[in-house]
Amino acid sequence: MSESDRLTITVNNKHLGGVLFKVKNSTKLKKVFKAYAARYHNIIEISSLKFFFNDTRILETDTAQSLIIKEGDTIECCLDPSIEIFMTELDDLCASKITSYLVEADDPRIRAILHFVCGLKRVDLDVVQLILNTSPDLVWQRSRRMLPIHILCDNNELEEDVSIGILHCLLNVDPTLLGERDRHSDLPIHLAIGVKTFGFCKQLISAYPESLRIESSSGWLPIHYACKHGNVDLVRFLLEIDPESMHIPDGIGNFPIHIAVIFERINMIELLLTYDPFAALKETMDGRRRLPLHDACTCWRRLSVAKALFDTYPDAIMARDNDGDTPLDLALETEEYWSSPVVLFFKEQLKYVQQEKNVTLPLSVTLPLSWIQTQSSVSGGWIDRAKRMNHYWHDLII
Repeated sequence: MSESDRLTITVNNKHLGGVLFKVKNSTKLKKVFKAYAARYHNIIEISSLKFFFNDTRILETDTAQSLIIKEGDTIECCLDPSIEIFMTELDDLCASKITSYLVEADDPRIRAILHFVCGLKRVDLDVVQLILNTSPDLVWQRSRRMLPIHILCDNNELEEDVSIGILHCLLNVDPTLLGERDRHSDLPIHLAIGVKTFGFCKQLISAYPESLRIESSSGWLPIHYACKHGNVDLVRFLLEIDPESMHIPDGIGNFPIHIAVIFERINMIELLLTYDPFAALKETMDGRRRLPLHDACTCWRRLSVAKALFDTYPDAIMARDNDGDTPLDLALETEEYWSSPVVLFFKEQLKYVQQEKNVTLPLSVTLPLSWIQTQSSVSGGWIDRAKRMNHYWHDLII
């Protein structure tokens, strides 16, 4: 499909704001509208939205091509009248009118207004407090099996001070909200790590420290998420509270340091090794029994990742997993690794084996030729690669 078949359009509402979408000319615009509603956590039902282009209402079967929509055009979104009136009062902060709406509303769309507010980019804390003063039970209102606190923790566009302010408002009503799972069986802290700031996550953990040992639907603890997203300050805070958490594997057997390696979080790796250098010896619990250095060599990683692990535990370069592979074997299985990182690995191996172990090894031993010969029967290209690498090894030894 050529680039000319795609165009960028904007879907805009004066309350919700505008969102850019890149679509194909032949795509039914209903898909775009569903994505627009989903952006606001599906709190505003798509049935409450009407879409217009050049003052003509768009039908479910319409496409950009059928409406002659061009690059950069804007589609206007209008809310259901009851929601439109409410949002206008919300924007104007008309306290008495908002109160009357909440008290008298039978419409579930209005009853889910706290969800909606927690998902906005810009929120006035007075509005949140007003809603809670009028209907504190809304903190337990579920919309699509999500509580308002879940929406708040998954909102990556709200400023930290406002997010923390709303969090305090919710917890003042009922602090047990932090132990509630969302539709995917995740806690608020699981949702927050990766999208919220360290300050916000610290508030969640301080209010509910038991969450440090509660797994998400994926079998991950908060420290696993923090290692994935490279939140060094948060991991340092977690280790101060629960230092043993770095020795707990996730649902598939990876320890925090393996996760940090897989996602190339070098600062995180250095922090974990500072707390416990023996983390470099951690074997996965998934049956493969791989060290972090094995993971560093399974695909293209930053050289600093492998270097930090090797410097901490040089013997790892010769350790074999349950399949009998060393990190070097795994590195050679990845074609992209026939470059400087592999050269460094072999250089460090030669230095370590020859100097530290006081053993002199010929070049043919240091290069895993048995593996290359096995591969050469499948692909003759491996022989050429081996010859090129031999040139590098001679340069390193000399």
